[in-house]
Amino acid sequence: MGPALRSMSVRNEIPCSGQSSPMQFGPMMRTPAPFAAATRCSRRARSATSSGETGVKGFAAAGRKKRELAKELPRRFQLPEGFSAGALHLPGILVIKGPRFSDYSQAEKEMQAFSSQIEATCDLEGLPLVVLVDDADFATESLRNFLWVTFTRSNPSHDIYGVASFIQHKHWGCHKSLIIDARLKPHHAPPLIEDPAVSKRVDALAAKGKSLHGIW
Repeated sequence: MGPALRSMSVRNEIPCSGQSSPMQFGPMMRTPAPFAAATRCSRRARSATSSGETGVKGFAAAGRKKRELAKELPRRFQLPEGFSAGALHLPGILVIKGPRFSDYSQAEKEMQAFSSQIEATCDLEGLPLVVLVDDADFATESLRNFLWVTFTRSNPSHDIYGVASFIQHKHWGCHKSLIIDARLKPHHAPPLIEDPAVSKRVDALAAKGKSLHGIW
């Protein structure tokens, strides 16, 4: 395992009364997965392209438990240059910090190198989902952060890749882990970053006798 990776207990594990976890996936994606690749949407949609088009993708799972989801990083695990800080956020979901996104031509090359490397050095059976992000610490800090980053910074028609991917009768699928590229893209709005000084001034208004006391 490379020095940049940290083995850690899984955060935010979701209890489930059934046999399988809510995040349990089917047999990877050995059945091809159809996409709606150019659906018109509001330009305000964060995952849309600069032309206001985005992909639509849905997954459905049913049946018996398929596998044991990983709760710690595999022992033998290496990442290509530019990728670091791997962490498990939920059972079976690996979050990786990737290089800064430049364009989709470069992203194709990066995803090819990344998927080939983890396939060769890692047992992926318990890791059906891998999410590539800019800030792994932020993305794994809470379930809210993870969902926000993953599903507002990825366009299914552009940003879904897979280990051992294939095309069957014009439908895409993958035999091993599904990869979502949730890095910030050039057409995305800049992230909203809280200013500690402003937050402190607002919090002060909640003190007794101030204008926000009792409502903040």
